[in-house]
Amino acid sequence: MKMRTRYVVPTAVLSLALAGGAGVAGLTSSASAQGKGTLVDPAGTRVTKVDSAKTASPVARLIEKRVRADLPGGHGLVKETIYASDWNRNTPLPVDQVQNATDWHGKFTLPGDRTHVIWTAVFIAPKGTNPTPEQSRAQCPEQPLPPGEVPFRCEVKVLPDGSHVTVNEFAVRGVYNLVVGHIRAHDRGVSVAEKVKAGSLAEARHKFRYSAAQLQRLATDAALVIPEPQVYPPLPTTP
Repeated sequence: MKMRTRYVVPTAVLSLALAGGAGVAGLTSSASAQGKGTLVDPAGTRVTKVDSAKTASPVARLIEKRVRADLPGGHGLVKETIYASDWNRNTPLPVDQVQNATDWHGKFTLPGDRTHVIWTAVFIAPKGTNPTPEQSRAQCPEQPLPPGEVPFRCEVKVLPDGSHVTVNEFAVRGVYNLVVGHIRAHDRGVSVAEKVKAGSLAEARHKFRYSAAQLQRLATDAALVIPEPQVYPPLPTTP
């Protein structure tokens, strides 16, 4: 699962965009991962086994707590997995390396439908790689995109504290994604995605449970902060 796109996308968002997925404006880090194992298939249903020690960590508990508190009906979502990763992989870190995570991911699904996914990623980007609002806006105009991707919506808005929010809506091989990112100071960020299988944009929008504004509430939650890695991984390389 590797992003081949002009967008610069963090490992934290690789799983959000699904196998072969799209670049997501404003969510940045020069990470790429290939040949390291697939976490989620295009239907959003296959997950690698995650050690229970990861899901019992304080960070995992924080992510679950905020997802359930911030999203309407969040307490009814089914937790599939929460795990730690880093810039150079799209799979979970070994349990003895969790303290070196640069990103944490939480996958939740709707009761009775494991293809309807709510994905939250909380990340630290390599120093100085988070984009400015202007750089995020520059990613929005049409440009060459990976085969099979259809973009529908790309918005950027600056918040009073100087951080900015991005809203992306796109389809990849029948999976429709609504992704809200919060690009924060000090190389921090959060992205929240809702993903549904649908035959058309109209059908997908009918299926989406949450609006961009509702996803933004979670993405901008000030409590969603992960600790600095004890040991930073090597800087990622671009494709």
